[in-house]
Amino acid sequence: MIMDNQNKTQKKYRFTVFDLLVILFIVALIAAVVLRAPIQRLIENATSHDAYYVHFVAESVSYDSVTALESTHDETNGENWVYLSDGVTKLGSMVKGEGAASDNLNFTPADANIKTESGKTVIAQYPGDEKDINRIKYDVSDIIIACEGFESSRSGHFMLNGKTDIAPGSELSVRTKYGDFTLKVTAIVPAQ
Repeated sequence: MIMDNQNKTQKKYRFTVFDLLVILFIVALIAAVVLRAPIQRLIENATSHDAYYVHFVAESVSYDSVTALESTHDETNGENWVYLSDGVTKLGSMVKGEGAASDNLNFTPADANIKTESGKTVIAQYPGDEKDINRIKYDVSDIIIACEGFESSRSGHFMLNGKTDIAPGSELSVRTKYGDFTLKVTAIVPAQ
């Protein structure tokens, strides 16, 4: 009889799966309370998109690409849309003015080294010999696209369409009615 009483008082508690679930539930509740405000701000930012003008340059593009960019820039009737490289996600439309130096795209010859027939390397100048026009690369500036998005309070970057994180210096592969391009972001300005 004395042995039975000792066994009952020394019964050990075993940790079960149910205990683990209760502990995880309590930790999840605490995390939800602590993270509620940051998550709520993130959701609010994701649903409120504002209008912005994103300024770009295209570096070292061919003369045909310059022509295609100008054609997109000069389109009317909503045909000047720019898409991300997937061809489905609409980035925005090219606009004239809005802080640009002029209403036109500006293009200047990039530093292009061309070998002459004698083997000497020269820097290409535009306008040059007509047969060299397609070998010269150009830098195109004053590309402005009207976009929607928001400024991320967490990263300080601009969230284009709420999905794509961009900042000055970042590059985007885009597609227009006239061709595909890689554009470098130079500035992001709220539309007024």
